Amino acid sequence: MARNMKNKTENPLKSKTVWYKKLLPISALVFLMGLLLSGPVGTVLSVVVKPQPAWVDMATFISYYSPVQVLPWAFGFILATGFILFAASCYFEADQKRRPLVLAALIFTAVFASIVFIEYTIQVAYIPDAFDQNQTLLAALNMANPKSVCWAFEMFAYAAMGVATMLIAPIFGGRKIRVAIKYFFVLNGLISVAGAVLTSITLSWVFTMPGLVSYVFWNLLVATAMILVIIDAAKNPF
Repeated sequence: MARNMKNKTENPLKSKTVWYKKLLPISALVFLMGLLLSGPVGTVLSVVVKPQPAWVDMATFISYYSPVQVLPWAFGFILATGFILFAASCYFEADQKRRPLVLAALIFTAVFASIVFIEYTIQVAYIPDAFDQNQTLLAALNMANPKSVCWAFEMFAYAAMGVATMLIAPIFGGRKIRVAIKYFFVLNGLISVAGAVLTSITLSWVFTMPGLVSYVFWNLLVATAMILVIIDAAKNPF
């Protein structure tokens, strides 16, 4: 009887442990899906189906517009959602002394997600339905324009995400694969913050060759980190 009562009290706690441990690799997978769809898949589809020429003005943009061109931004919601879940799951992964760092990471994640949700909503829902509105305003918001204010929001949002990964990094350690994850997250943070600094100097640098190289490298970096998180969880299930 006593043994049965003990099992009844322990099982709920055990089940609570399981669900949030599983969330870590699941959230990393959601992030990877968003990264793949918003990056290579969305970009290639928009270029193949209906490419936009180099930015001239809103009139030119409208004449070449197709709904498929918003796919990179639409899929970006998946990426942001994945990182929100990942940061939240890292809070439970952290021990007591590191939880304040991850709590700060959650706040930076909220900053990142708030900004990208607003700017992607503008690209997906507002601009395509406002072609008859103020053309100067639309050009300033349109991310096809290298001088768009939304590119400043974008780069500073990802800088906030980079700070979040640096704050999360200390919870990974011990096994070699987790040490690798730790350094990937720190490197991601440094690159993301550097991108925001460069954006504050020259807004349109993201459309230059160094900007393109940085974008590809960032994608490979964070993708590798999240893949390692999934592999580590598969090899060392909780």
